[in-house]
Amino acid sequence: MRILVVNRHYGDDHVPTGRMAADVVHALVERGHEVEVVSARSSYSATAGSTAATDGAKVSYTWTPGEKRRLASWTAFLIQAWGMVPFKRWDRCVLLTDPPFLAALSVLLRPFPQKLSKTRWWTMDLYPEMLASSGRIAETSIVYRLLRRLNNAILRRMGGFILLGECQLDRMRAYPAWRDADYIIVPPWDKRPIERVERPRNRFLEKYGLGAKKVALYAGNLGEGHLFAPLVEAAQTLKDAGRDDWAIVFVIRGSKKQPLIDAAKDLPAVVVLDYQPVEWTSDLLCAADVHLITMREGSQGLVVPSKLYGVLKTDAPVLFVGPEDADTAREIRRYQAGDILGPASSGAETLAALDQLYDAASAGKSGHGVPDDSGPGRIADFIES
Repeated sequence: MRILVVNRHYGDDHVPTGRMAADVVHALVERGHEVEVVSARSSYSATAGSTAATDGAKVSYTWTPGEKRRLASWTAFLIQAWGMVPFKRWDRCVLLTDPPFLAALSVLLRPFPQKLSKTRWWTMDLYPEMLASSGRIAETSIVYRLLRRLNNAILRRMGGFILLGECQLDRMRAYPAWRDADYIIVPPWDKRPIERVERPRNRFLEKYGLGAKKVALYAGNLGEGHLFAPLVEAAQTLKDAGRDDWAIVFVIRGSKKQPLIDAAKDLPAVVVLDYQPVEWTSDLLCAADVHLITMREGSQGLVVPSKLYGVLKTDAPVLFVGPEDADTAREIRRYQAGDILGPASSGAETLAALDQLYDAASAGKSGHGVPDDSGPGRIADFIES
């Protein structure tokens, strides 16, 4: 079977959509399918777009101006993908959501009705709902209503849907064209080999002088669907109490990186760093005494942070600051992986939760289940069906 996978990122360890797409491609290639990927060369990592990242698939690269000009990159990729995909030979096509509205390709496939039923939409993020949740556009605006109509047209034409969680399913059911018979729910996963790295030989801790600190680590994207205020307030609480035992470390990129830097400029407990080398992934994740994940109220089902599944491979507990009904909160309860605070929690509440999680881990009273990494195989089954 000839299978086409389309996403702006592919084979990049720093970008979850690219990493998970590569895992699915690997599963499909192992089953004997002929797989082609339409992608762009990412600027996140020197390894992205390399021959080693193709994993047996043919990769057709488009040109984009890079991550610093994201809107231009989105537009360039959309134009090129829309011009390529309808005319390629494939038996199944999987469209992801980077860039947003990539699935509008289904509208362009109307002259090829035999291909529409063979197209799958893997919804990592949901637009235009994300734009409305972040305040970029109003739900009452003409633009929002038009984009919702576009999504409804996409849903009417697609052959199937791969969703990340129950909250995302609730979002999709709000569309009149949604069909309950043609979807599968597969939470994110992380198949990277995360090795245990003890503190005395941890390169990340040594480089940044954090070996004597208790480390609360936020690693990944800090974008529109996330928040940082309770963590900054926790750092202020530490400062007011004269405590210097915690370092609240952000290893991030995203639209909220600069606002975070501005908000925490007078707080010595906050450390803001760029993404680290891929080969330091185990050192980075094992540096945490507590892992941090955040989500804004209203982002349920719009984003499902994939960072949870990497941190589950470490011994450290997780503090999730976000809505209690979010899919991530449900997964933390499922794995008994840590604690959950509401998005409006105070700095004192956040710091108290960090202290409690640290004390429980130090006393050997914390632990969590082994993360499920069967996602690639389940998605491969759905694509084949």
